[in-house]
Amino acid sequence: ATHGPNDRWNGCIEERDTYSSIEATTNAIPANAYDLDIDLIPSSKATRWRPYWQGVEYRRSGSLVSSSECPAPGRRLASYPTYDSSGTDSDGNVITGNLQTYINGLSPAGNTNHTIGMIWGARFLSGSGLFATENSKTKNGFNISRHLVFMTDGDLNVFHNRYNVYGYNELDGRLGPTWIGQTEYEKRQAQRFQLMCSAAKAKGITVWTIQFTASSTVGANLRNCASSPKHAAAATSNEALKSAFGNIAKTIGGLRLSK
Repeated sequence: ATHGPNDRWNGCIEERDTYSSIEATTNAIPANAYDLDIDLIPSSKATRWRPYWQGVEYRRSGSLVSSSECPAPGRRLASYPTYDSSGTDSDGNVITGNLQTYINGLSPAGNTNHTIGMIWGARFLSGSGLFATENSKTKNGFNISRHLVFMTDGDLNVFHNRYNVYGYNELDGRLGPTWIGQTEYEKRQAQRFQLMCSAAKAKGITVWTIQFTASSTVGANLRNCASSPKHAAAATSNEALKSAFGNIAKTIGGLRLSK
C-alpha cells in the first residue's frame, strides 16, 4: 500500500520524547517526560519534535494507519477592536481578515486530546520558556497576570489505534505497551492532563475550565484541572457560554486567551 509518490508533510508535529510508563497513579512528571516540561528548549533529538506524517505510517499488514486530524496552524495572540474588523498581533502586525471570518472557518471534529491542548496552552503563556522573549513582561515592563481558559465539550476522546501527536501506540508504544487497550490508554491520557494542569498552576498560571455540553455538572477531569471549583464552569447553551466568559472577564479585567 502507498500514499502516493507526491505525498508531503503537511506541517503538523509529533511530540518530543516522553516517558511511556506514566499511569493513572503517577503523581509527578518524570524527568525524561520531555513533552510535559513546559519550558524545555529543544537541544537534542530527544527534546525536539518530529514530523506528524500519516503517509509514512503503516501497519504490519501494509495498510496506512487510521489518523486523527492535523489541525489548522496555531496563531499568535491577537487583539480585535470589533468582531468585523482586522486585528493586530502582539507585535503590532495587522492580521488580515476579521474575527468573525476566522471563527466561521473553524470546524469541529472528534478525537479531543485535552493533554496536548494544555501542553501548548502552558507553553504559549509561560514567561520563561519557548516564548519568553515576547511575553515575559508587558511592553511597559509590568508583570503579566497569566490566565489560561480551557474550553471543551468535556469528553477526552483519544484512541490507542489511531495515529496522533504521540504516534501510533499499537506500533510505537510511546504512551504505554503496544498491547494496552482503549480503557487503559484513556486513563493514562487523563492523568497526563492532570499532571499538566498542575504544572501550569505551579508556574503561577490561573487555569479556568469551561465545559460546553448538555450536562450542567462539570466533569471531574475539568473540575480537578481548574485552579479552584470557582474556576470551573459548565455551559449548556450559547447564552450560558457567553455568560461564563463574561464572568471570567469581569474577574481578571483583561481577557487574553491561549488557543
